[in-house]
Amino acid sequence: MSAVCLLVPFYQSYYNYQTDKEIHEALKKNNSLVNRYIEKNKRLSEARNHWASRYYESEVINDQLKVQIDTVNQYWSKEYVKVQDKLFDLKNKARPLKK
Repeated sequence: MSAVCLLVPFYQSYYNYQTDKEIHEALKKNNSLVNRYIEKNKRLSEARNHWASRYYESEVINDQLKVQIDTVNQYWSKEYVKVQDKLFDLKNKARPLKK
């Protein structure tokens, strides 16, 4: 009976050690999975931010191009009107009478 009383604490300590070891291994495995998913999520977030900034950058460039196109269009519209006026003047200019 005394041998059993002496061995029970050692058995309990061994059992607790094995349980702690299994829990530690499970937590370690879980932590590695979580770290991997965190890394994937971080990379996806960085990629999303990169493409969002590229999208907004292209919007700004497109707006600048629209302004440039409008400026060029206004300039050539004015030039076209001038040329039309000159052509009209040339066509309708009083012709000298031939003798």
